Amino acid sequence: MTMRACLLLMPILVGSPLYAADPVEGLDEYVTAAMVQWQVPGASIAIVKDGEVVLMRGYGVTRNDDGHAVTPETIFPLASITKNFTATALGVLVEEGKVGWDDPVVKHLPGIRFSDDYRTQHTTICDLLCHRTGLERGDMLPRRNDVTNEEILRRIRYLQPVHGFREKWEYNNLMYYLAGEVVAKASGRDWEQFLAERLLQPLDMNSTTTRHPESPSNRTAVPHRLIDGKPIPDEPLVSVSKFSPAGSMHSTAADMAKWLLASLASLDHERALLKPETRRLMQSIHMSVPAAWDRTGNPYAARFYGWGFGWRVLDYRGRKLCYHGGSSGAMFAVMPEERLGVVILTNLHWTTLSGMLMYDLLDAWLVGPERDLIYRDLAKDLVAAGLAVVRYDNRGVRCNEMTMPPSPESGQDQDAEFAASIPSVLPEPRGSSGIQAAGTPCVRANQQPDRWTKRRKPNS
Repeated sequence: MTMRACLLLMPILVGSPLYAADPVEGLDEYVTAAMVQWQVPGASIAIVKDGEVVLMRGYGVTRNDDGHAVTPETIFPLASITKNFTATALGVLVEEGKVGWDDPVVKHLPGIRFSDDYRTQHTTICDLLCHRTGLERGDMLPRRNDVTNEEILRRIRYLQPVHGFREKWEYNNLMYYLAGEVVAKASGRDWEQFLAERLLQPLDMNSTTTRHPESPSNRTAVPHRLIDGKPIPDEPLVSVSKFSPAGSMHSTAADMAKWLLASLASLDHERALLKPETRRLMQSIHMSVPAAWDRTGNPYAARFYGWGFGWRVLDYRGRKLCYHGGSSGAMFAVMPEERLGVVILTNLHWTTLSGMLMYDLLDAWLVGPERDLIYRDLAKDLVAAGLAVVRYDNRGVRCNEMTMPPSPESGQDQDAEFAASIPSVLPEPRGSSGIQAAGTPCVRANQQPDRWTKRRKPNS
Protein backbone atom coordinates (compact mmCIF):
# COMPACT_ATOMS: atom_id res chain seq x y z
CA MET A 1 0.00 0.00 0.00
CA THR A 2 1.41 3.40 -0.96
CA MET A 3 0.83 6.54 1.09
CA ARG A 4 -0.50 9.65 -0.66
CA ALA A 5 -4.05 10.20 0.57
CA CYS A 6 -6.04 8.77 3.47
CA LEU A 7 -9.02 7.64 1.45
CA LEU A 8 -10.95 4.39 1.13
CA LEU A 9 -10.53 1.22 3.06
CA MET A 10 -11.03 -1.74 0.72
CA PRO A 11 -10.18 -2.53 -2.90
CA ILE A 12 -13.03 -3.34 -5.25
CA LEU A 13 -14.18 -2.35 -8.75
CA VAL A 14 -15.55 1.18 -8.93
CA GLY A 15 -19.33 1.23 -8.86
CA SER A 16 -19.73 -2.46 -8.09
CA PRO A 17 -22.65 -3.12 -5.73
CA LEU A 18 -21.01 -6.30 -4.44
CA TYR A 19 -18.96 -5.21 -1.45
CA ALA A 20 -16.94 -7.67 0.57
CA ALA A 21 -18.64 -9.24 3.58
CA ASP A 22 -16.36 -7.38 5.98
CA PRO A 23 -16.33 -3.64 5.22
CA VAL A 24 -13.22 -3.14 7.35
CA GLU A 25 -11.10 -5.96 6.00
CA GLY A 26 -7.50 -4.77 6.01
CA LEU A 27 -8.22 -1.95 8.44
CA ASP A 28 -5.51 -2.88 10.93
CA GLU A 29 -2.71 -2.75 8.37
CA TYR A 30 -4.11 0.42 6.86
CA VAL A 31 -4.36 2.32 10.16
CA THR A 32 -0.98 1.12 11.36
CA ALA A 33 0.72 2.29 8.16
CA ALA A 34 -1.10 5.63 8.29
CA MET A 35 -0.06 6.19 11.90
CA VAL A 36 3.58 5.70 10.97
CA GLN A 37 3.24 8.15 8.08
CA TRP A 38 1.49 10.75 10.22
CA GLN A 39 3.70 10.14 13.27
CA VAL A 40 0.77 9.33 15.57
CA PRO A 41 1.94 7.24 18.57
CA GLY A 42 -1.45 5.80 19.54
CA ALA A 43 -5.05 5.61 18.38
CA SER A 44 -8.30 3.90 19.27
CA ILE A 45 -11.32 3.47 17.01
CA ALA A 46 -14.96 2.46 17.42
CA ILE A 47 -17.69 2.04 14.81
CA VAL A 48 -21.42 1.53 15.36
CA LYS A 49 -23.98 0.53 12.74
CA ASP A 50 -27.70 -0.16 13.06
CA GLY A 51 -27.68 -0.02 16.84
CA GLU A 52 -24.69 -2.30 17.36
CA VAL A 53 -20.99 -1.86 18.00
CA VAL A 54 -19.33 -3.46 14.97
CA LEU A 55 -15.70 -2.63 15.72
CA MET A 56 -13.46 -1.45 18.56
CA ARG A 57 -9.70 -1.47 18.13
CA GLY A 58 -6.56 0.03 19.64
CA TYR A 59 -3.32 0.76 17.84
CA GLY A 60 0.13 1.91 18.88
CA VAL A 61 1.23 3.02 22.32
CA THR A 62 0.13 5.44 25.02
CA ARG A 63 3.52 7.19 25.07
CA ASN A 64 6.00 7.44 22.25
CA ASP A 65 9.11 6.47 24.20
CA ASP A 66 7.99 3.91 26.79
CA GLY A 67 4.20 3.61 26.62
CA HIS A 68 1.78 0.74 26.98
CA ALA A 69 -0.27 -0.77 24.17
CA VAL A 70 -3.42 1.18 23.29
CA THR A 71 -6.71 -0.70 23.66
CA PRO A 72 -10.40 0.34 23.35
CA GLU A 73 -10.20 1.00 27.12
CA THR A 74 -7.33 3.50 26.84
CA ILE A 75 -8.28 6.98 28.08
CA PHE A 76 -7.78 9.86 25.63
CA PRO A 77 -8.58 13.58 25.89
CA LEU A 78 -11.72 14.52 23.95
CA ALA A 79 -10.91 18.25 23.83
CA SER A 80 -13.70 20.08 21.98
CA ILE A 81 -15.86 16.98 21.61
CA THR A 82 -16.78 17.99 25.17
CA LYS A 83 -19.01 20.62 23.56
CA ASN A 84 -21.28 17.87 22.26
CA PHE A 85 -21.87 16.71 25.82
CA THR A 86 -22.54 20.24 27.05
CA ALA A 87 -25.07 20.84 24.27
CA THR A 88 -26.73 17.50 25.03
CA ALA A 89 -27.03 18.47 28.69
CA LEU A 90 -28.89 21.59 27.62
CA GLY A 91 -31.07 19.45 25.37
CA VAL A 92 -32.10 17.40 28.42
CA LEU A 93 -33.00 20.60 30.28
CA VAL A 94 -34.95 21.91 27.29
CA GLU A 95 -37.06 18.75 27.27
CA GLU A 96 -37.68 19.23 30.99
CA GLY A 97 -38.89 22.79 30.37
CA LYS A 98 -36.13 24.34 32.47
CA VAL A 99 -34.37 26.01 29.55
CA GLY A 100 -35.38 27.23 26.09
CA TRP A 101 -33.01 27.32 23.14
CA ASP A 102 -34.05 30.91 22.47
CA ASP A 103 -33.81 32.02 26.09
CA PRO A 104 -31.58 35.06 26.55
CA VAL A 105 -28.52 34.05 28.51
CA VAL A 106 -29.23 36.81 31.06
CA LYS A 107 -32.48 35.04 31.95
CA HIS A 108 -30.40 32.30 33.58
CA LEU A 109 -27.24 34.29 34.35
CA PRO A 110 -28.44 37.78 35.35
CA GLY A 111 -24.94 38.98 36.16
CA ILE A 112 -23.44 38.19 32.75
CA ARG A 113 -22.30 41.10 30.60
CA PHE A 114 -21.08 41.19 27.03
CA SER A 115 -19.17 43.93 25.21
CA ASP A 116 -22.32 45.96 24.53
CA ASP A 117 -25.83 46.23 25.92
CA TYR A 118 -27.47 44.80 22.82
CA ARG A 119 -25.48 41.57 23.02
CA THR A 120 -26.08 41.39 26.75
CA GLN A 121 -29.85 41.57 26.30
CA HIS A 122 -30.23 39.50 23.12
CA THR A 123 -27.59 36.73 23.14
CA THR A 124 -29.44 33.43 23.44
CA ILE A 125 -28.39 29.92 24.35
CA CYS A 126 -28.66 29.09 20.66
CA ASP A 127 -26.16 31.87 19.89
CA LEU A 128 -23.68 30.38 22.35
CA LEU A 129 -23.90 26.86 20.96
CA CYS A 130 -23.60 27.65 17.25
CA HIS A 131 -20.83 30.27 17.56
CA ARG A 132 -22.65 33.33 16.24
CA THR A 133 -22.02 35.95 18.92
CA GLY A 134 -19.39 37.62 16.75
CA LEU A 135 -16.99 37.95 19.70
CA GLU A 136 -13.26 37.31 19.63
CA ARG A 137 -12.07 34.01 21.03
CA GLY A 138 -9.86 34.82 24.01
CA ASP A 139 -8.52 31.28 24.23
CA MET A 140 -5.43 32.25 26.19
CA LEU A 141 -7.57 33.13 29.22
CA PRO A 142 -8.55 29.58 30.27
CA ARG A 143 -5.00 28.41 29.62
CA ARG A 144 -3.84 30.65 32.46
CA ASN A 145 -3.98 28.30 35.40
CA ASP A 146 -4.26 31.21 37.83
CA VAL A 147 -7.74 32.18 36.57
CA THR A 148 -10.82 30.43 37.93
CA ASN A 149 -13.84 29.55 35.82
CA GLU A 150 -15.83 32.18 37.71
CA GLU A 151 -13.28 34.81 36.74
CA ILE A 152 -13.35 33.62 33.12
CA LEU A 153 -17.10 34.20 33.05
CA ARG A 154 -16.69 37.67 34.56
CA ARG A 155 -14.07 38.64 31.98
CA ILE A 156 -16.24 37.68 29.01
CA ARG A 157 -17.47 41.29 29.07
CA TYR A 158 -14.04 42.34 27.77
CA LEU A 159 -14.17 40.20 24.61
CA GLN A 160 -14.35 42.55 21.64
CA PRO A 161 -16.56 42.04 18.58
CA VAL A 162 -14.83 40.85 15.42
CA HIS A 163 -18.12 40.54 13.50
CA GLY A 164 -21.59 41.93 13.84
CA PHE A 165 -23.98 40.07 16.14
CA ARG A 166 -25.19 36.91 14.31
CA GLU A 167 -23.44 38.17 11.19
CA LYS A 168 -20.72 35.53 10.77
CA TRP A 169 -19.60 32.31 12.37
CA GLU A 170 -16.73 32.75 14.84
CA TYR A 171 -15.71 29.73 16.87
CA ASN A 172 -15.64 30.62 20.55
CA ASN A 173 -14.69 28.27 23.37
CA LEU A 174 -15.64 30.75 26.08
CA MET A 175 -19.28 30.69 25.02
CA TYR A 176 -19.38 27.05 26.08
CA TYR A 177 -18.16 28.08 29.53
CA LEU A 178 -21.33 30.15 29.65
CA ALA A 179 -23.39 27.22 28.36
CA GLY A 180 -22.00 25.04 31.14
CA GLU A 181 -22.93 27.67 33.70
CA VAL A 182 -26.48 27.76 32.31
CA VAL A 183 -26.62 23.97 32.84
CA ALA A 184 -25.58 24.51 36.45
CA LYS A 185 -28.04 27.31 37.20
CA ALA A 186 -31.01 25.66 35.47
CA SER A 187 -30.44 22.22 37.00
CA GLY A 188 -29.30 23.22 40.49
CA ARG A 189 -26.22 21.01 40.08
CA ASP A 190 -22.83 21.96 38.75
CA TRP A 191 -21.92 21.04 35.19
CA GLU A 192 -19.75 18.09 36.21
CA GLN A 193 -22.37 16.60 38.50
CA PHE A 194 -25.16 17.02 35.96
CA LEU A 195 -23.17 15.32 33.19
CA ALA A 196 -22.20 12.46 35.49
CA GLU A 197 -25.73 11.84 36.76
CA ARG A 198 -27.81 12.51 33.65
CA LEU A 199 -25.53 11.55 30.76
CA LEU A 200 -22.62 9.33 31.76
CA GLN A 201 -24.08 7.07 34.44
CA PRO A 202 -27.24 6.13 32.49
CA LEU A 203 -25.01 4.96 29.63
CA ASP A 204 -22.50 3.19 31.90
CA MET A 205 -19.72 5.43 30.60
CA ASN A 206 -17.66 4.58 33.66
CA SER A 207 -14.28 5.49 32.20
CA THR A 208 -15.35 8.97 31.07
CA THR A 209 -14.40 11.96 33.20
CA THR A 210 -15.10 15.67 33.01
CA ARG A 211 -11.47 16.64 33.58
CA HIS A 212 -7.96 15.27 33.16
CA PRO A 213 -7.35 12.08 35.17
CA GLU A 214 -5.55 13.15 38.32
CA SER A 215 -3.60 9.89 38.57
CA PRO A 216 -2.58 8.76 35.08
CA SER A 217 -2.38 4.99 34.77
CA ASN A 218 -1.30 2.45 32.18
CA ARG A 219 -4.66 3.13 30.52
CA THR A 220 -4.01 6.86 30.05
CA ALA A 221 -2.77 8.08 26.67
CA VAL A 222 -0.15 10.80 26.94
CA PRO A 223 -0.71 13.78 24.60
CA HIS A 224 2.06 14.52 22.10
CA ARG A 225 3.02 17.44 19.91
CA LEU A 226 5.17 17.51 16.81
CA ILE A 227 8.34 19.35 17.80
CA ASP A 228 11.14 19.52 15.25
CA GLY A 229 9.32 16.88 13.25
CA LYS A 230 8.98 14.34 16.07
CA PRO A 231 6.06 13.46 18.36
CA ILE A 232 7.14 14.57 21.84
CA PRO A 233 5.14 13.85 25.04
CA ASP A 234 3.41 17.01 26.17
CA GLU A 235 2.09 18.32 29.46
CA PRO A 236 -1.55 19.45 29.65
CA LEU A 237 -2.03 23.13 28.79
CA VAL A 238 -4.68 23.47 31.48
CA SER A 239 -4.31 22.33 35.08
CA VAL A 240 -5.76 18.88 35.80
CA SER A 241 -7.68 20.46 38.66
CA LYS A 242 -9.79 22.56 36.27
CA PHE A 243 -12.82 21.57 34.24
CA SER A 244 -14.07 23.13 31.05
CA PRO A 245 -17.50 22.69 29.44
CA ALA A 246 -15.68 23.56 26.22
CA GLY A 247 -13.00 20.90 26.25
CA SER A 248 -11.83 19.07 29.39
CA MET A 249 -13.48 15.64 29.08
CA HIS A 250 -11.57 12.37 28.72
CA SER A 251 -12.94 9.06 27.50
CA THR A 252 -12.24 5.76 25.78
CA ALA A 253 -13.28 4.34 22.44
CA ALA A 254 -15.38 1.78 24.32
CA ASP A 255 -17.27 4.50 26.20
CA MET A 256 -17.57 6.71 23.13
CA ALA A 257 -19.19 3.80 21.28
CA LYS A 258 -21.95 4.06 23.89
CA TRP A 259 -22.20 7.80 23.21
CA LEU A 260 -22.45 7.08 19.48
CA LEU A 261 -25.28 4.62 20.10
CA ALA A 262 -27.09 7.18 22.27
CA SER A 263 -26.65 9.81 19.56
CA LEU A 264 -28.39 7.53 17.07
CA ALA A 265 -30.89 5.74 19.33
CA SER A 266 -34.62 5.67 18.62
CA LEU A 267 -37.03 7.11 21.16
CA ASP A 268 -38.05 3.74 22.61
CA HIS A 269 -34.48 2.56 23.09
CA GLU A 270 -33.00 2.46 26.57
CA ARG A 271 -29.94 4.35 25.33
CA ALA A 272 -31.94 7.36 24.14
CA LEU A 273 -31.10 10.46 26.15
CA LEU A 274 -33.07 12.85 23.93
CA LYS A 275 -36.19 12.73 21.83
CA PRO A 276 -35.55 12.35 18.09
CA GLU A 277 -37.01 15.79 17.41
CA THR A 278 -34.60 17.37 19.90
CA ARG A 279 -31.66 15.60 18.28
CA ARG A 280 -32.80 16.68 14.80
CA LEU A 281 -32.97 20.28 15.95
CA MET A 282 -29.49 20.08 17.47
CA GLN A 283 -28.17 18.48 14.28
CA SER A 284 -29.65 21.20 12.07
CA ILE A 285 -27.75 24.21 10.80
CA HIS A 286 -28.37 27.29 12.94
CA MET A 287 -25.34 29.23 11.69
CA SER A 288 -24.49 28.73 8.06
CA VAL A 289 -20.96 28.94 6.67
CA PRO A 290 -20.71 29.62 2.91
CA ALA A 291 -19.88 26.41 1.03
CA ALA A 292 -18.47 27.69 -2.25
CA TRP A 293 -15.75 25.12 -2.79
CA ASP A 294 -15.08 23.49 -6.14
CA ARG A 295 -16.38 19.94 -5.92
CA THR A 296 -14.64 18.77 -9.09
CA GLY A 297 -12.89 15.53 -8.21
CA ASN A 298 -13.24 16.25 -4.50
CA PRO A 299 -15.91 14.27 -2.63
CA TYR A 300 -15.02 16.04 0.62
CA ALA A 301 -16.20 19.47 -0.57
CA ALA A 302 -19.64 20.06 0.90
CA ARG A 303 -22.71 21.50 -0.79
CA PHE A 304 -23.87 22.89 2.56
CA TYR A 305 -22.02 23.45 5.81
CA GLY A 306 -22.73 25.05 9.14
CA TRP A 307 -23.12 24.66 12.86
CA GLY A 308 -25.81 23.12 14.99
CA PHE A 309 -25.74 22.73 18.76
CA GLY A 310 -22.46 20.96 19.52
CA TRP A 311 -22.27 19.65 15.96
CA ARG A 312 -20.76 20.63 12.64
CA VAL A 313 -23.35 19.81 9.98
CA LEU A 314 -22.63 19.18 6.31
CA ASP A 315 -23.37 16.79 3.48
CA TYR A 316 -21.16 13.91 2.44
CA ARG A 317 -21.96 11.62 -0.47
CA GLY A 318 -25.57 12.73 -0.45
CA ARG A 319 -26.14 12.21 3.28
CA LYS A 320 -26.15 14.53 6.24
CA LEU A 321 -23.01 14.19 8.33
CA CYS A 322 -22.80 15.56 11.87
CA TYR A 323 -19.47 15.61 13.65
CA HIS A 324 -17.19 17.38 16.07
CA GLY A 325 -13.45 17.20 16.38
CA GLY A 326 -11.03 17.85 19.18
CA SER A 327 -7.62 19.51 19.09
CA SER A 328 -6.23 16.48 20.90
CA GLY A 329 -6.53 14.55 17.64
CA ALA A 330 -10.04 13.21 18.22
CA MET A 331 -13.02 12.90 15.88
CA PHE A 332 -16.62 11.89 16.56
CA ALA A 333 -19.24 11.61 13.80
CA VAL A 334 -22.71 10.28 13.08
CA MET A 335 -24.66 9.84 9.87
CA PRO A 336 -28.24 9.61 11.19
CA GLU A 337 -30.03 8.26 8.11
CA GLU A 338 -27.47 5.47 7.79
CA ARG A 339 -27.51 4.78 11.55
CA LEU A 340 -23.75 4.87 11.30
CA GLY A 341 -21.26 6.42 13.71
CA VAL A 342 -17.48 6.49 14.13
CA VAL A 343 -15.05 7.76 16.73
CA ILE A 344 -11.29 8.08 16.35
CA LEU A 345 -9.16 9.05 19.34
CA THR A 346 -5.42 9.76 19.05
CA ASN A 347 -2.68 11.17 21.24
CA LEU A 348 -1.17 13.65 18.78
CA HIS A 349 -2.42 17.24 19.03
CA TRP A 350 -3.93 18.65 15.83
CA THR A 351 -3.32 15.56 13.73
CA THR A 352 -5.63 15.34 10.73
CA LEU A 353 -5.33 11.57 10.58
CA SER A 354 -8.48 11.28 12.72
CA GLY A 355 -10.51 13.35 10.25
CA MET A 356 -9.26 11.40 7.27
CA LEU A 357 -10.01 8.08 8.96
CA MET A 358 -13.51 9.37 9.68
CA TYR A 359 -14.18 9.63 5.95
CA ASP A 360 -12.49 6.29 5.29
CA LEU A 361 -14.65 4.47 7.81
CA LEU A 362 -17.83 6.10 6.55
CA ASP A 363 -16.93 5.22 2.98
CA ALA A 364 -16.45 1.56 3.87
CA TRP A 365 -20.24 1.42 4.34
CA LEU A 366 -21.44 4.18 2.02
CA VAL A 367 -19.82 3.34 -1.29
CA GLY A 368 -17.62 0.35 -0.67
CA PRO A 369 -14.00 0.69 -1.56
CA GLU A 370 -13.09 2.26 -4.85
CA ARG A 371 -10.04 1.21 -6.82
CA ASP A 372 -7.06 3.46 -7.49
CA LEU A 373 -8.96 6.62 -6.58
CA ILE A 374 -6.59 9.58 -6.35
CA TYR A 375 -7.69 13.09 -5.49
CA ARG A 376 -5.23 15.46 -7.08
CA ASP A 377 -3.64 18.20 -5.03
CA LEU A 378 -6.52 18.58 -2.58
CA ALA A 379 -4.33 20.55 -0.23
CA LYS A 380 -2.22 22.36 -2.81
CA ASP A 381 -4.12 25.63 -2.70
CA LEU A 382 -4.98 25.53 1.00
CA VAL A 383 -1.63 26.08 2.63
CA ALA A 384 2.08 25.99 1.92
CA ALA A 385 2.77 23.62 4.76
CA GLY A 386 5.83 22.58 6.70
CA LEU A 387 6.36 20.63 9.87
CA ALA A 388 5.08 22.12 13.09
CA VAL A 389 7.38 24.56 14.78
CA VAL A 390 6.82 24.85 18.51
CA ARG A 391 8.82 27.58 20.22
CA TYR A 392 8.91 29.17 23.64
CA ASP A 393 9.41 32.80 24.42
CA ASN A 394 11.94 34.06 26.94
CA ARG A 395 9.48 33.43 29.77
CA GLY A 396 8.97 29.80 28.81
CA VAL A 397 5.48 30.42 27.43
CA ARG A 398 4.50 28.07 24.62
CA CYS A 399 3.84 30.00 21.43
CA ASN A 400 1.06 28.97 19.12
CA GLU A 401 2.07 26.25 16.68
CA MET A 402 -0.02 27.73 13.87
CA THR A 403 2.51 30.53 13.42
CA MET A 404 4.66 29.58 10.44
CA PRO A 405 8.35 30.37 10.01
CA PRO A 406 9.56 32.14 6.87
CA SER A 407 9.82 29.83 3.90
CA PRO A 408 13.25 28.66 2.74
CA GLU A 409 12.67 30.56 -0.49
CA SER A 410 12.55 33.82 1.43
CA GLY A 411 16.29 33.70 2.03
CA GLN A 412 15.74 34.60 5.69
CA ASP A 413 17.40 32.82 8.54
CA GLN A 414 14.41 30.83 9.79
CA ASP A 415 15.36 30.37 13.42
CA ALA A 416 16.53 33.95 13.99
CA GLU A 417 13.77 35.64 12.02
CA PHE A 418 11.04 33.42 13.37
CA ALA A 419 12.13 33.83 16.97
CA ALA A 420 12.33 37.59 16.56
CA SER A 421 8.82 37.73 15.12
CA ILE A 422 7.10 36.04 18.06
CA PRO A 423 5.49 38.23 20.70
CA SER A 424 5.73 37.07 24.29
CA VAL A 425 2.30 35.45 24.14
CA LEU A 426 0.46 34.75 20.91
CA PRO A 427 -3.34 34.70 20.93
CA GLU A 428 -5.10 31.77 19.36
CA PRO A 429 -5.64 32.64 15.69
CA ARG A 430 -9.20 33.14 14.59
CA GLY A 431 -10.54 30.06 12.94
CA SER A 432 -7.91 27.99 14.73
CA SER A 433 -9.33 24.74 13.46
CA GLY A 434 -6.95 25.41 10.58
CA ILE A 435 -7.42 26.44 7.01
CA GLN A 436 -10.41 24.27 6.26
CA ALA A 437 -12.88 23.98 3.44
CA ALA A 438 -16.22 22.57 4.48
CA GLY A 439 -16.03 18.82 4.36
CA THR A 440 -12.31 18.61 3.60
CA PRO A 441 -9.74 17.16 5.93
CA CYS A 442 -8.29 20.11 7.82
CA VAL A 443 -4.80 21.11 6.73
CA ARG A 444 -2.70 22.49 9.54
CA ALA A 445 0.83 23.77 9.94
CA ASN A 446 1.95 20.50 11.46
CA GLN A 447 1.05 18.49 8.40
CA GLN A 448 2.48 18.07 4.96
CA PRO A 449 -0.41 18.10 2.49
CA ASP A 450 1.30 15.84 -0.02
CA ARG A 451 1.09 13.01 2.49
CA TRP A 452 -1.98 11.14 1.37
CA THR A 453 -2.67 7.49 0.88
CA LYS A 454 -3.53 5.84 -2.41
CA ARG A 455 -5.41 2.53 -2.28
CA ARG A 456 -4.82 -0.22 -4.78
CA LYS A 457 -5.99 -3.72 -5.59
CA PRO A 458 -4.48 -6.54 -3.51
CA ASN A 459 -0.92 -7.48 -4.45
CA SER A 460 -0.66 -4.57 -6.88
